[in-house]
Amino acid sequence: MLRVVGTLGSKSEIAILKKYAEDETLDYRIRANALEGLGFIDAPEVFDIICPFLKHSDNRIKANAVIAAWKRNPDLTFNAISDMIKSSNVAMRDSAAYGLLMLKSHDRKIINLMLELFIRETTTDIILKLTQGLSILGDEQILLDMQKMLANASALKKPYIQTIIDKIKHKIDSLKNFNTLEAAREKGHEMTDFDAQFEEYVSKQPRHEPKAEHPAPETGRKKEITHNMQGPGENGQNFYEKADGTHAPLKSAEAHLFEFNHPDEKVRLNAIMAIQRYLSIGLPHENFNQVEMMLTLSLNDASLRVRKEAFDAYQLIQTHRAVIIKTKKGPQDGDI
Repeated sequence: MLRVVGTLGSKSEIAILKKYAEDETLDYRIRANALEGLGFIDAPEVFDIICPFLKHSDNRIKANAVIAAWKRNPDLTFNAISDMIKSSNVAMRDSAAYGLLMLKSHDRKIINLMLELFIRETTTDIILKLTQGLSILGDEQILLDMQKMLANASALKKPYIQTIIDKIKHKIDSLKNFNTLEAAREKGHEMTDFDAQFEEYVSKQPRHEPKAEHPAPETGRKKEITHNMQGPGENGQNFYEKADGTHAPLKSAEAHLFEFNHPDEKVRLNAIMAIQRYLSIGLPHENFNQVEMMLTLSLNDASLRVRKEAFDAYQLIQTHRAVIIKTKKGPQDGDI
């Protein structure tokens, strides 16, 4: 709730969030959420409130202080998160990985911190976070770094490094193999680079159509259903409502996730609404981790509307109402 106060709030909420952040009688998680909420509010006085928490001993509080402070003072923030990745406390390093991911920064200093932690780390959960982050932020330089690491990597790290390499290669290939200007001229209308890249990306994605199922009993943080993925139904389940109230057919989850980075607010908004629909009627389990991560990142979007829709979608996961489909191996498929 404190995160939402900041996400949807303004300067008038600074006092209440400051009170919760500084109250030492409260659970650390509550104080950390208050700091996260403060980070969403664009006011100069916020940094003075956040700054002392960059040296806090609790991993959640320190990570959220880093995330909130980054855009206000990158140098000071960099020093704080540099200390976190070198900590002997696994929880602190885990929060550092989370913080580095949430910064969504292509700043080479931050990428280098991710690489440093990735090289040093032996805890699987932290390595997985960094794998996801480096895949999302991946560019040709990160690809080169990973390829250099692969030959001498440990048995623990090799599959993660290969995953990063494969995902970055796929992304780079999907963008390079399409001449956006030529495509725009051939089609006789304007087309942005992103739109052209997206069309090329979607054309290479397998199409998954979720089938409506009755919710399964809760067994953890998400509900899981096991069945073979079916084609489009006739009951309207494979459509979602867009921000303007119209309905559109669902594309693959991967295609909608690609749109999360679109420069147009409306496209990002519709992508989140499509993913929310997937979470309501059935999201393939192989997409779950990326959906959870991308929704979390969207909570920091510059658009208030996007942040609100991302929060609503994320709540389906947090309240265990998300429907996750575990696909079975078919005779024509490999392991899924």
